[in-house]
Amino acid sequence: MFYKREIHLFRQFIKLTLGYFFILVFLSLVLLFIERNNNWSFFEAFYQIVITVSTVGFGEIKPLSPLGRLFIVGVIFLQTGFFVYITSKIVELAVSGELREIINYRRLQKMLRDMEGHTVVVGLGRFGLSVLESLKQLGENVVGIDKNSELIKTLSSKFSDIPFIDCDAKEEDCLKQAKIEKAENILLTIPSDAENLFIVITAKNLNPDIRVIARITNPQNGKKLKQAGANEVFLPEIESGKLVAMLLERPNVSKLLLSVLLDESNPFDIEEFVIKPCSPLANLSVGQIFKGNQAGYLIAIKRGETFLIFPAKEEVIRGGDTLIVMGNYELLKKFSKLANC
Repeated sequence: MFYKREIHLFRQFIKLTLGYFFILVFLSLVLLFIERNNNWSFFEAFYQIVITVSTVGFGEIKPLSPLGRLFIVGVIFLQTGFFVYITSKIVELAVSGELREIINYRRLQKMLRDMEGHTVVVGLGRFGLSVLESLKQLGENVVGIDKNSELIKTLSSKFSDIPFIDCDAKEEDCLKQAKIEKAENILLTIPSDAENLFIVITAKNLNPDIRVIARITNPQNGKKLKQAGANEVFLPEIESGKLVAMLLERPNVSKLLLSVLLDESNPFDIEEFVIKPCSPLANLSVGQIFKGNQAGYLIAIKRGETFLIFPAKEEVIRGGDTLIVMGNYELLKKFSKLANC
Protein backbone atom coordinates (compact mmCIF):
# COMPACT_ATOMS: atom_id res chain seq x y z
CA MET A 1 0.00 0.00 0.00
CA PHE A 2 1.32 3.40 -0.99
CA TYR A 3 2.35 5.81 1.73
CA LYS A 4 0.06 8.86 1.53
CA ARG A 5 2.92 11.21 0.67
CA GLU A 6 4.04 8.86 -2.07
CA ILE A 7 0.56 9.08 -3.60
CA HIS A 8 0.68 12.87 -3.53
CA LEU A 9 4.16 12.99 -5.06
CA PHE A 10 3.28 10.37 -7.66
CA ARG A 11 0.22 12.36 -8.73
CA GLN A 12 2.26 15.53 -9.10
CA PHE A 13 4.83 13.75 -11.26
CA ILE A 14 2.09 12.27 -13.44
CA LYS A 15 0.31 15.60 -13.88
CA LEU A 16 3.47 17.48 -14.84
CA THR A 17 4.80 14.74 -17.09
CA LEU A 18 1.50 14.22 -18.92
CA GLY A 19 1.00 17.97 -19.20
CA TYR A 20 4.45 18.35 -20.70
CA PHE A 21 3.84 15.49 -23.15
CA PHE A 22 0.41 16.74 -24.29
CA ILE A 23 1.77 20.23 -24.96
CA LEU A 24 4.55 18.72 -27.08
CA VAL A 25 1.95 16.70 -29.00
CA PHE A 26 -0.24 19.79 -29.48
CA LEU A 27 2.68 21.86 -30.82
CA SER A 28 3.64 18.97 -33.11
CA LEU A 29 0.10 18.88 -34.53
CA VAL A 30 0.19 22.64 -35.13
CA LEU A 31 3.52 22.33 -36.96
CA LEU A 32 2.16 19.38 -38.95
CA PHE A 33 -0.83 21.53 -39.99
CA ILE A 34 1.41 24.44 -41.02
CA GLU A 35 3.66 22.14 -43.07
CA ARG A 36 0.81 20.01 -44.43
CA ASN A 37 1.88 20.83 -48.02
CA ASN A 38 5.53 19.81 -47.43
CA ASN A 39 4.94 16.10 -46.70
CA TRP A 40 5.78 16.17 -42.99
CA SER A 41 4.81 13.14 -40.90
CA PHE A 42 3.61 13.46 -37.32
CA PHE A 43 6.79 11.80 -36.03
CA GLU A 44 8.96 14.29 -37.93
CA ALA A 45 6.95 17.21 -36.55
CA PHE A 46 7.16 15.79 -33.03
CA TYR A 47 10.90 15.24 -33.37
CA GLN A 48 11.40 18.81 -34.60
CA ILE A 49 9.48 20.20 -31.62
CA VAL A 50 11.40 18.03 -29.14
CA ILE A 51 14.86 19.02 -30.41
CA THR A 52 13.74 22.66 -30.44
CA VAL A 53 12.50 22.79 -26.83
CA SER A 54 15.43 20.69 -25.60
CA THR A 55 17.94 23.16 -27.13
CA VAL A 56 20.25 20.37 -28.34
CA GLY A 57 21.34 22.53 -31.28
CA PHE A 58 20.12 20.35 -34.18
CA GLY A 59 18.88 22.10 -37.33
CA GLU A 60 15.73 21.64 -39.37
CA ILE A 61 15.13 18.00 -40.23
CA LYS A 62 13.21 19.19 -43.34
CA PRO A 63 13.00 22.60 -44.96
CA LEU A 64 10.43 24.76 -43.19
CA SER A 65 8.12 27.30 -44.78
CA PRO A 66 8.42 30.92 -43.56
CA LEU A 67 5.29 30.42 -41.44
CA GLY A 68 6.77 27.20 -40.03
CA ARG A 69 10.01 28.99 -39.08
CA LEU A 70 8.01 31.77 -37.45
CA PHE A 71 6.13 29.13 -35.46
CA ILE A 72 9.42 27.51 -34.35
CA VAL A 73 10.63 30.95 -33.20
CA GLY A 74 7.48 31.19 -31.11
CA VAL A 75 8.13 27.73 -29.67
CA ILE A 76 11.66 28.80 -28.72
CA PHE A 77 10.35 31.84 -26.86
CA LEU A 78 7.70 29.65 -25.22
CA GLN A 79 10.35 27.12 -24.27
CA THR A 80 12.46 29.67 -22.44
CA GLY A 81 9.48 30.40 -20.21
CA PHE A 82 6.87 27.72 -19.85
CA PHE A 83 8.96 24.65 -20.61
CA VAL A 84 11.76 25.76 -18.33
CA TYR A 85 9.13 26.25 -15.59
CA ILE A 86 7.66 22.78 -16.11
CA THR A 87 11.11 21.18 -16.17
CA SER A 88 12.16 23.04 -13.03
CA LYS A 89 9.01 21.87 -11.21
CA ILE A 90 9.78 18.25 -12.06
CA VAL A 91 13.39 18.67 -10.88
CA GLU A 92 12.13 20.41 -7.76
CA LEU A 93 9.95 17.43 -6.95
CA ALA A 94 12.88 15.08 -7.49
CA VAL A 95 15.12 16.89 -5.02
CA SER A 96 12.46 18.09 -2.61
CA GLY A 97 12.39 17.29 1.09
CA GLU A 98 9.18 15.38 0.48
CA LEU A 99 10.95 12.86 -1.72
CA ARG A 100 13.74 12.54 0.84
CA GLU A 101 11.13 11.85 3.52
CA ILE A 102 9.63 9.08 1.39
CA ILE A 103 13.08 7.54 0.82
CA ASN A 104 13.80 7.73 4.56
CA TYR A 105 10.41 6.18 5.30
CA ARG A 106 11.11 3.25 2.98
CA ARG A 107 14.53 2.80 4.57
CA LEU A 108 12.95 2.83 8.03
CA GLN A 109 10.41 0.18 7.03
CA LYS A 110 13.21 -2.01 5.68
CA MET A 111 15.09 -1.81 9.01
CA LEU A 112 11.93 -2.57 10.99
CA ARG A 113 10.77 -5.43 8.77
CA ASP A 114 12.70 -8.19 10.54
CA MET A 115 12.96 -6.53 13.96
CA GLU A 116 12.23 -9.00 16.76
CA GLY A 117 13.19 -9.33 20.43
CA HIS A 118 14.26 -5.69 20.45
CA THR A 119 14.02 -2.83 22.93
CA VAL A 120 11.89 0.23 22.20
CA VAL A 121 13.20 3.44 23.79
CA VAL A 122 10.54 6.15 24.11
CA GLY A 123 11.84 9.68 24.70
CA LEU A 124 15.23 10.59 23.22
CA GLY A 125 16.43 13.34 25.49
CA ARG A 126 19.94 13.18 26.91
CA PHE A 127 19.06 10.34 29.29
CA GLY A 128 17.05 8.27 26.78
CA LEU A 129 19.66 8.70 24.06
CA SER A 130 22.44 7.69 26.45
CA VAL A 131 20.59 4.46 27.33
CA LEU A 132 19.89 3.77 23.65
CA GLU A 133 23.57 4.19 22.72
CA SER A 134 24.64 1.92 25.58
CA LEU A 135 22.17 -0.78 24.53
CA LYS A 136 23.49 -0.58 20.98
CA GLN A 137 27.06 -0.96 22.24
CA LEU A 138 25.97 -4.06 24.14
CA GLY A 139 24.70 -5.56 20.88
CA GLU A 140 20.98 -5.07 21.51
CA ASN A 141 18.54 -4.26 18.72
CA VAL A 142 16.88 -0.94 19.54
CA VAL A 143 14.18 1.33 18.13
CA GLY A 144 13.94 4.99 19.16
CA ILE A 145 10.68 6.95 19.39
CA ASP A 146 10.25 10.69 19.92
CA LYS A 147 7.64 13.21 18.73
CA ASN A 148 10.28 15.90 18.10
CA SER A 149 10.57 15.79 14.30
CA GLU A 150 13.79 17.81 14.11
CA LEU A 151 15.45 15.61 16.73
CA ILE A 152 14.46 12.47 14.81
CA LYS A 153 15.95 13.87 11.58
CA THR A 154 19.20 14.71 13.37
CA LEU A 155 19.49 11.30 15.05
CA SER A 156 18.60 9.43 11.84
CA SER A 157 21.53 11.16 10.12
CA LYS A 158 23.90 10.54 13.02
CA PHE A 159 22.96 6.90 13.68
CA SER A 160 22.12 5.42 10.28
CA ASP A 161 21.94 1.85 11.63
CA ILE A 162 19.24 2.58 14.22
CA PRO A 163 15.56 3.03 13.25
CA PHE A 164 14.09 6.24 14.70
CA ILE A 165 10.37 6.94 14.50
CA ASP A 166 8.78 10.38 14.62
CA CYS A 167 5.46 9.80 16.40
CA ASP A 168 3.56 9.98 19.68
CA ALA A 169 4.03 6.77 21.67
CA LYS A 170 0.61 7.22 23.30
CA GLU A 171 -0.91 6.25 19.94
CA GLU A 172 -1.30 2.57 19.12
CA ASP A 173 -0.21 3.09 15.51
CA CYS A 174 3.07 4.55 16.73
CA LEU A 175 3.90 1.54 18.87
CA LYS A 176 2.76 -0.83 16.13
CA GLN A 177 5.15 0.86 13.74
CA ALA A 178 7.95 0.10 16.23
CA LYS A 179 6.92 -3.60 16.08
CA ILE A 180 5.80 -3.54 19.72
CA GLU A 181 4.11 -6.93 19.29
CA LYS A 182 7.53 -8.52 18.68
CA ALA A 183 9.53 -6.38 21.11
CA GLU A 184 11.01 -7.80 24.32
CA ASN A 185 11.38 -4.56 26.27
CA ILE A 186 10.11 -0.99 26.22
CA LEU A 187 11.89 1.77 28.12
CA LEU A 188 9.96 4.96 28.89
CA THR A 189 12.15 7.99 29.64
CA ILE A 190 9.59 10.78 29.15
CA PRO A 191 9.66 13.17 32.15
CA SER A 192 5.89 12.94 32.59
CA ASP A 193 4.36 10.27 34.82
CA ALA A 194 0.93 10.76 33.23
CA GLU A 195 2.25 10.18 29.70
CA ASN A 196 4.30 7.19 30.78
CA LEU A 197 1.25 5.70 32.51
CA PHE A 198 -0.78 6.02 29.30
CA ILE A 199 2.04 4.44 27.25
CA VAL A 200 2.37 1.53 29.71
CA ILE A 201 -1.33 0.71 29.31
CA THR A 202 -1.15 1.00 25.51
CA ALA A 203 1.99 -1.14 25.25
CA LYS A 204 0.61 -3.86 27.54
CA ASN A 205 -2.61 -4.01 25.52
CA LEU A 206 -0.61 -4.61 22.35
CA ASN A 207 1.92 -6.99 23.91
CA PRO A 208 0.99 -8.41 27.34
CA ASP A 209 4.38 -10.17 27.66
CA ILE A 210 6.56 -7.13 27.02
CA ARG A 211 8.85 -6.00 29.85
CA VAL A 212 8.17 -2.35 30.69
CA ILE A 213 10.67 -0.13 32.47
CA ALA A 214 9.34 3.37 33.15
CA ARG A 215 10.82 6.59 34.41
CA ILE A 216 9.03 8.42 37.21
CA THR A 217 9.39 11.99 38.39
CA ASN A 218 7.37 11.53 41.57
CA PRO A 219 8.22 8.49 43.75
CA GLN A 220 4.57 8.28 44.82
CA ASN A 221 3.56 7.41 41.23
CA GLY A 222 5.77 4.32 41.08
CA LYS A 223 3.07 2.09 42.55
CA LYS A 224 0.49 3.35 40.06
CA LEU A 225 2.73 2.59 37.08
CA LYS A 226 3.42 -0.90 38.41
CA GLN A 227 -0.31 -1.48 38.85
CA ALA A 228 -0.77 -0.42 35.21
CA GLY A 229 1.74 -3.05 34.09
CA ALA A 230 5.24 -1.61 34.45
CA ASN A 231 7.75 -4.24 35.57
CA GLU A 232 10.25 -1.74 36.92
CA VAL A 233 10.24 2.00 37.63
CA PHE A 234 13.21 4.28 38.24
CA LEU A 235 13.91 7.87 39.21
CA PRO A 236 17.14 8.93 37.41
CA GLU A 237 18.15 11.49 40.00
CA ILE A 238 18.05 8.94 42.82
CA GLU A 239 19.72 6.17 40.81
CA SER A 240 22.47 8.55 39.64
CA GLY A 241 23.02 9.66 43.20
CA LYS A 242 23.52 6.07 44.35
CA LEU A 243 25.97 5.44 41.49
CA VAL A 244 28.02 8.55 42.30
CA ALA A 245 28.09 7.56 45.98
CA MET A 246 29.38 4.12 45.02
CA LEU A 247 32.07 5.68 42.81
CA LEU A 248 33.21 7.77 45.78
CA GLU A 249 33.09 5.04 48.41
CA ARG A 250 34.04 1.98 46.33
CA PRO A 251 35.87 3.27 43.24
CA ASN A 252 37.57 -0.03 42.37
CA VAL A 253 34.37 -2.05 42.72
CA SER A 254 32.56 0.45 40.49
CA LYS A 255 35.32 0.39 37.87
CA LEU A 256 35.31 -3.41 37.85
CA LEU A 257 31.53 -3.61 37.36
CA LEU A 258 31.57 -0.96 34.61
CA SER A 259 34.47 -2.72 32.91
CA VAL A 260 32.70 -6.08 32.92
CA LEU A 261 29.36 -4.68 31.80
CA LEU A 262 30.35 -1.99 29.29
CA ASP A 263 33.93 -2.52 28.08
CA GLU A 264 33.71 -4.35 24.74
CA SER A 265 37.38 -5.34 24.89
CA ASN A 266 36.79 -7.23 28.14
CA PRO A 267 36.49 -10.99 27.43
CA PHE A 268 34.11 -11.45 30.36
CA ASP A 269 30.47 -10.54 30.66
CA ILE A 270 27.57 -10.97 33.08
CA GLU A 271 24.35 -12.38 31.68
CA GLU A 272 21.01 -13.51 33.06
CA PHE A 273 19.29 -16.68 31.89
CA VAL A 274 15.72 -17.76 32.57
CA ILE A 275 15.65 -21.52 33.08
CA LYS A 276 12.65 -22.94 31.26
CA PRO A 277 10.86 -25.91 32.91
CA CYS A 278 11.80 -28.10 29.96
CA SER A 279 15.49 -27.12 30.12
CA PRO A 280 18.00 -29.93 30.86
CA LEU A 281 19.31 -27.69 33.69
CA ALA A 282 15.98 -27.73 35.55
CA ASN A 283 16.02 -29.84 38.75
CA LEU A 284 19.81 -30.09 38.79
CA SER A 285 21.85 -28.74 41.68
CA VAL A 286 24.22 -25.79 41.43
CA GLY A 287 27.16 -28.13 42.01
CA GLN A 288 26.12 -30.38 39.11
CA ILE A 289 25.80 -27.48 36.65
CA PHE A 290 28.79 -25.35 37.64
CA LYS A 291 31.22 -28.17 38.34
CA GLY A 292 34.76 -27.08 37.48
CA ASN A 293 33.56 -23.65 36.33
CA GLN A 294 32.92 -25.07 32.86
CA ALA A 295 29.64 -23.17 32.67
CA GLY A 296 30.99 -19.92 34.12
CA TYR A 297 30.52 -18.49 37.60
CA LEU A 298 27.09 -18.38 39.20
CA ILE A 299 26.64 -15.05 40.99
CA ALA A 300 23.01 -15.31 42.03
CA ILE A 301 19.67 -17.01 41.52
CA LYS A 302 16.56 -14.85 41.27
CA ARG A 303 13.54 -16.80 42.44
CA GLY A 304 10.38 -14.73 42.40
CA GLU A 305 11.40 -11.45 44.01
CA THR A 306 14.19 -13.03 46.08
CA PHE A 307 17.90 -13.16 45.21
CA LEU A 308 20.06 -16.03 46.41
CA ILE A 309 23.58 -14.61 46.30
CA PHE A 310 26.35 -17.20 45.69
CA PRO A 311 23.98 -20.12 46.39
CA ALA A 312 25.21 -23.34 47.96
CA LYS A 313 26.19 -26.24 45.70
CA GLU A 314 23.25 -28.24 47.02
CA GLU A 315 20.71 -25.61 45.90
CA VAL A 316 18.42 -27.11 43.22
CA ILE A 317 17.69 -25.01 40.11
CA ARG A 318 13.96 -24.80 39.37
CA GLY A 319 12.13 -24.06 36.16
CA GLY A 320 11.43 -20.33 36.06
CA ASP A 321 14.56 -19.38 38.04
CA THR A 322 16.74 -16.64 36.64
CA LEU A 323 20.47 -17.35 36.89
CA ILE A 324 22.97 -14.50 36.84
CA VAL A 325 26.20 -15.89 35.44
CA MET A 326 29.63 -14.43 34.77
CA GLY A 327 31.93 -15.92 32.15
CA ASN A 328 33.57 -15.44 28.81
CA TYR A 329 31.46 -15.08 25.69
CA GLU A 330 31.88 -18.69 24.54
CA LEU A 331 30.80 -20.12 27.89
CA LEU A 332 27.80 -17.82 28.11
CA LYS A 333 26.78 -18.71 24.56
CA LYS A 334 26.83 -22.43 25.40
CA PHE A 335 24.97 -21.83 28.66
CA SER A 336 22.26 -19.93 26.79
CA LYS A 337 21.51 -23.03 24.71
CA LEU A 338 21.29 -25.18 27.82
CA ALA A 339 18.90 -22.75 29.54
CA ASN A 340 16.41 -23.17 26.72
CA CYS A 341 14.63 -26.36 25.76
